[in-house]
Amino acid sequence: MYAAFTVIGLGVLSYPARANDTSATVAGGGIHFKKSADISMDKEVLKISVDKIDIRYVFFNHADKEVHELIAFPLPLSPYGNAEDNWRVHPSWDEDYMARKLLDENPGSALDQHPSNCNLKCWLDNAAFINFERTVNGEKYGYNYRTQAFDPNGKDITNLLIKHKIPLSSAYLIGYMEEGALHQNKALQEKLKKLHLLDGKGNPLWKTQTTYFWQQYFKPQSETVVTHSYKPQAGYHWLTGKDIKTFDDIKIESRDLDEKSWRNYCVRPDDQAQILSYFKALRPDDSQVVRAMEVQYILSTGANWNGPIKDFTLEITPPTPDTIVAFCWPGAVEKSEMGTVIARAENFTPDKDLKVLFISLKPGI
Repeated sequence: MYAAFTVIGLGVLSYPARANDTSATVAGGGIHFKKSADISMDKEVLKISVDKIDIRYVFFNHADKEVHELIAFPLPLSPYGNAEDNWRVHPSWDEDYMARKLLDENPGSALDQHPSNCNLKCWLDNAAFINFERTVNGEKYGYNYRTQAFDPNGKDITNLLIKHKIPLSSAYLIGYMEEGALHQNKALQEKLKKLHLLDGKGNPLWKTQTTYFWQQYFKPQSETVVTHSYKPQAGYHWLTGKDIKTFDDIKIESRDLDEKSWRNYCVRPDDQAQILSYFKALRPDDSQVVRAMEVQYILSTGANWNGPIKDFTLEITPPTPDTIVAFCWPGAVEKSEMGTVIARAENFTPDKDLKVLFISLKPGI
């Protein structure tokens, strides 16, 4: 399950798209195109950091006619897991949640500080995907979006909720780190009970999903240069251990529901030695906790074009030059003086997705 660019038919917006939504890390991805004899991906440059993902594609249309498709970028389903898990991560990819919180806490001003200590700019700065941008041949283009609500059986109940003037965002109704709108509105609770849309604990029985979509055009016998950029939803993890003697004694404590393992990140031997040395140097009374951040990217969709990616470059930039970057890659990598890790491949057919771990060798707070 993941958030990725997908070529869709018009009818797909009536059903929930797949989304890779761990509780603290949300994977974004690249364009997913139907197998085509016409369009090849001649070049891709993928730049990843904890704050931003930039992708530059160079496509070539081998046909003698213009090719155009409806492309979609579905965000993860929200909220992740069940209501009890909602506190684990801010639902910043839930467009309806973000919009309603902005209205609630900024009714008169976009700049005034509010009880949540987060003004309008703060909300937007911390929202993943909302500032998604795309260009085609150097020109900036917009996109459409639609937010839908799905019950546990995958049925679209968007129109039902709108008809009864019920907020689409179940995350908004439940609340995040505070009492939600549902628990403050008895009339709304009764309305949802009559519609059989609450579970045994009084929580909404649906999830929402926002999908961006647009028409992509490829001129005949021509290159098309496409760029996308967005803010990823990074996951926060902690490296901990007691009586550490070997690297395997160091554990990854995660807010995600998914169990974390070192094998998911292919930490190189020299980096293992550096991490182990750091932990061993700590005094017994020091807090042996180190923070790590994870960014995921759906790379395997790059295998859906005509042939392999002819020229692929991956650049991963850490927050600081001394941050360790760990990820699985089949070939050699190089590192710049500023700490950027660079991997290259020719005629590349990706069959796995990226999980990048940024390890800062400083005590966690």
